Amino acid sequence: MSKKTCALISLIMVITMLFAVGCQQKASTDEQKTNDQVSANENEGNELKEEESLLPEGEVLTYWTQFTGAPIAKSPGETVYYQELQERTGIKLEFISSSGGSEQLSLLVASGDTPDIIEEWWHEFPGGIMKALNDEVIIPLNDLMDAGHFPNFTAYLASDPEADKLSKNDDGLYFNLPMIRLPDSYLVFSGNIIRQDWLEELGLEMPKTIDDLEEVLLAFKNEKGAETGYAAAWSDDRLMIQAFGVVQGFYVDENGKVQYGYLQDGYKEFLTLFNDWLNKGILDPDFYTHDYDTFAAKIASGKTGLIWGYTGGEFTKLEQIKKEVADSDPNMNWVPVPNPVRAEGESFPVDISAYRVSSIGASISSNCKYPEAAAKILDYPYSEEGMMLSNFGVEGVSYVINDEGLPEYTDLITNNPDGYSFDEALIYHIGPKNKSFLNTKRYMELNYALDVQKESVELWKTPDAKIKLMPPVTLTTEENSEFAEIMSEIDTYVSEMKLRFIMGTEPLENFDDFREKIKSMNIERAIEIQQAAYDRLMNR
Repeated sequence: MSKKTCALISLIMVITMLFAVGCQQKASTDEQKTNDQVSANENEGNELKEEESLLPEGEVLTYWTQFTGAPIAKSPGETVYYQELQERTGIKLEFISSSGGSEQLSLLVASGDTPDIIEEWWHEFPGGIMKALNDEVIIPLNDLMDAGHFPNFTAYLASDPEADKLSKNDDGLYFNLPMIRLPDSYLVFSGNIIRQDWLEELGLEMPKTIDDLEEVLLAFKNEKGAETGYAAAWSDDRLMIQAFGVVQGFYVDENGKVQYGYLQDGYKEFLTLFNDWLNKGILDPDFYTHDYDTFAAKIASGKTGLIWGYTGGEFTKLEQIKKEVADSDPNMNWVPVPNPVRAEGESFPVDISAYRVSSIGASISSNCKYPEAAAKILDYPYSEEGMMLSNFGVEGVSYVINDEGLPEYTDLITNNPDGYSFDEALIYHIGPKNKSFLNTKRYMELNYALDVQKESVELWKTPDAKIKLMPPVTLTTEENSEFAEIMSEIDTYVSEMKLRFIMGTEPLENFDDFREKIKSMNIERAIEIQQAAYDRLMNR
């Protein structure tokens, strides 16, 4: 046991260190206590009184969260994770969940019937979380933190300056408890995936450059009958745009200057490439329009051999498809592809790492009558015990500690006796993958059960690239209003013109006109706003 315990502490050493200060303070307090200790029953009674004072008997907190569900759990309240969370904190929850997303939440906010706790992908909420804060939909957490109601969350931020910087606004206000990936966690989750068996059959090497990809796609079309060429889950072309040294939307260049990708020459190069690939029959003509089932059907029928997808979602789906077509296509084998570059020997130009503080997080509504109770249940996942629960579930049920002292999922997750898939069992016992908690590397390792998944997160990472994705900056109320007004019109125009350029209904010779049109729509002011917000973030 000693060996296992030490190894486990090593695994979560970052977390353990975070609580050292708190433990020292507790020890100091304990030394001041008299020897007249209260009985265990009295202690239990005091704890119950404290809970009752936070949330009176019979009261519950309403909790909004987006939840896609699974056959094994129709709502968050049915999952072991949220049941255990309520049991351990003594705070009762009533869930309001929907796959309808931010649009439905906006309707609740407009009606004034805002839930006590809102866990949301805040980048999808109209105006973002700063608008929700400025409109007093949610409350700042600083007073609660100062009063000691978020001891674990506060302790964590004190030890992680990067997470602390990204968890507050320019005025130093904390507004939600986000999903935070620990410093050693994986940060790249998507890329190109190819049929390795076709490469081997045709004697082709793994493509590294954009020209290599084209050669492979032509061979797949001519030799394997791949009618739809390069396809993508979620109609996402970000990787191919980034290959030309720009990013869709706003990004930060190597000099720390905010740029807008759709104005750049690199974006024109991307449009030229996709238009050419479409004309050659090696770009899926439904790239921007098909639904996911149609995309999966093309894979199963051998109509495409190169796709873009996520480490978790697409590799898991590909494994299922391989089993379904084992009789008709027994050699099907999908593996990750290196990020494409323009010339042999070059490095991928964009750092595609996600930021460690996610846009999903839980906030306390201004309607909440018992904010201290809300703070207690939201703070728990940031404790050591809460971290283990939110990453691995209940020890002895969904996980055990292996001989190396590391958490390991049980057969209840990996080989569910009732026939539930890995993801379904995971949701039921450990809750949604995206929630307010400290996301450990071990959690990701266990979620990436396939060798190709582990390989992909290493192959696709580009931490040394000079061009960076736009960090989660915060705008002032005035900036947000002005920015939203500018970008509403520009976003619509850019989306329309992208398809027209690629489909050939708009000649690429008109790209300069396209660029000037965006400038006339005041994009330079939008860039200026983003630059100011970025500079403030860097100076926090």
